[in-house]
Amino acid sequence: MKSIKLKQSTIRSFSYIQLVMLTLFVLVTSFTLTRLSDVHDSLDTLTHETVPTINEARIISHKIDLLMSLTISLANAVNQPSRRIITERIEQTLNQLNTAELAQNQSNTYLYTQVSALRQELNELNNMVEQRIRLGQSLQQTKLQFFDIVQQAIRSSNGNTGHAQSQLTDIMLLAVQIDQQDRLHQLRRIESQLGQAFNSALTAPSSNPVTMEKVTAMQTMLLGSNGMVNQKIELLRFEGRTRGRGNFVKNLVEDVASNLDYNSRLVYHKTQQSAEATEQRIEQQSNIAIIAGTLTVILTLVIIYYLHRRIVFRLLSLKEQVDNAATGTQKVVSVKGKDEIASLANTFSMYIEKVRQQEIALLNMSLTDPLTGIPNRRAFDKQLGKEIAHATRQRWHLSVLLIDVDFFKNYNDHYGHGEGDTCLKTIATTLNGIVLRNTDFCARFGGEEFICILPDTDEAGAKLKAEMLREAIQNMAIEHKASTVGDVVTISIGAATYKFSTQSIWSHDAIIEHADAALYKAKGQGRNRFVHASFG
Repeated sequence: MKSIKLKQSTIRSFSYIQLVMLTLFVLVTSFTLTRLSDVHDSLDTLTHETVPTINEARIISHKIDLLMSLTISLANAVNQPSRRIITERIEQTLNQLNTAELAQNQSNTYLYTQVSALRQELNELNNMVEQRIRLGQSLQQTKLQFFDIVQQAIRSSNGNTGHAQSQLTDIMLLAVQIDQQDRLHQLRRIESQLGQAFNSALTAPSSNPVTMEKVTAMQTMLLGSNGMVNQKIELLRFEGRTRGRGNFVKNLVEDVASNLDYNSRLVYHKTQQSAEATEQRIEQQSNIAIIAGTLTVILTLVIIYYLHRRIVFRLLSLKEQVDNAATGTQKVVSVKGKDEIASLANTFSMYIEKVRQQEIALLNMSLTDPLTGIPNRRAFDKQLGKEIAHATRQRWHLSVLLIDVDFFKNYNDHYGHGEGDTCLKTIATTLNGIVLRNTDFCARFGGEEFICILPDTDEAGAKLKAEMLREAIQNMAIEHKASTVGDVVTISIGAATYKFSTQSIWSHDAIIEHADAALYKAKGQGRNRFVHASFG
C-alpha cells in the first residue's frame, strides 16, 4: 500500500497544481471582466457603428474609382458590344452608389443631385459614343465597297495604258489616307488631291467606258455628300465632342469623389475622437490589469518551475533515453525516483528489449523465403537498389541472372506438390552454393523462378556463371519424366549485363524487364540454356 501511494505522488502533485492554476485563472478572469465592461461598450460602438460607416465609405470610394475607369472605357469604346457591356456596368455601379450613399447620407441633397446629374451626363456620353461607333462602322462599310469597286476598275483597265493604271493607283492611295487622318485640314487637302486625280482620270482619252463608269462610282463614294471624306469629317467632329463630353463626365465623377472624400474625413474625425476616448479608458483599465497580470505571471512561473523540476525535466530525460534505446546507443532506460515516471522508465526498458528482439525476428522473416530458406523477392528488390547505387558510384558492370525451372508445372502435376517443394529447396541450395562471392546475391523471385545479382561482373563473367548454374542443376539429375527437354530437371537463364556510367543509369524495372526478355528468348530457343543481353 505504501508503494502505491509513493507511485501516485506525481499525480497528486499535478492535480493540486492544476487546481491552484484553475483558481488563479478564475480570479484573474473575473477581475478583468469587471474592469473591462466600459471598454466592451466602447468597442461595441466601434464595431457596430463606426467600423460599418468607414467600411461603407471605403465601398463608395471603390465604386467611384470604378465609375471613373468605366467612364474612360466608355469614351474609348470601339464597338457596340463593348459599349453595351460598359454601359450595363455603369448602370449597376450608379444603382449601387445610390443605394449605399442614401443609406448613410439621407440628408446630403447636394450629393444626390451630383449623382443624378452624373447619370444624365453618362447617358448623353453613351448616346454620343453610340453615334460615333455607327459613323465609324458606316465609314468602314463605305471603304470596303470602295475597294471592291477599285478592284473591278483595275480588272476592267487591264488593256489600257500604264497611265490609267497609275491614276487608279494614285486614287486608291489617297483613299487609304482618308481613314488615317485625324485633322480636318489634312482631309481637305486630300479631298483637293482626289478631285484633281478624278478630273485627270475622267478626261483621259484612252479610258474605256467600263473603267469610266467605275471611276465615276469611286468619285461618288469618296467625294459625294455621303462619301468617305464627309463621313470621316463627321466622325472627327463626333470624336472631338465625345472626348469633350468624356472629360466633362470625368470632372463630374471627380467632384462626386471629392464630396465623398469630405464626408469620409468627417466620419474619420469623429471615429478618431471616439478612439482616443476609448484609448484613455483602456489605458486606465490596463494599468490595473497589468498589476494583476504581473502577480499572476510570477505565481505561474513558480508553478511552471516546479512542474519542470518535478515532471518535465524527468520526462525529457526519459524521452532522450528512449530515443537512444530505439537507435541502439543505449540498452537500459532508468529515471531516479519512486513515482509513476520511474515506473514508466522501467516498463519502457523492458518493452524496448522485447521490441528489439521482435524486430530482428520480423526482419529475418520478411526477407527470407519460407520454403527454400534463401532471400525472397522483397530482399532482392532491396539488394538490387543498393547494388544499382553502388554500380553507379563505382562505374562498373552489374549482371543479373533470371532463372526459371523448365516445365515445373508439369513436374508438380506428375510428382505432386510435396515433391515439387522438395525439388525447389534442392535447386535453391545448389544455386546459393554456386554463387560463391560474398558480394553476389541469390533469391527466390517467385514460384519456380530464381534470380541472382552479380556486382562488378562483366559479360564474360555473367556467361561463365550462367553456364555453371545450368550445368550444376542438370548434373543433379533430378528425375523429370514430364519434361520435354530431357529426363532430368533443367533450368533456363536470362542473363543481362549493364554498364553503369554518368551517361547510363538503369532503373530497377528496366533491369528486370531486360533480364526477363532474355529468359523469354532462352525458353523460345528450346530451354536448358541461357541467353545473354548486354546494355550500356
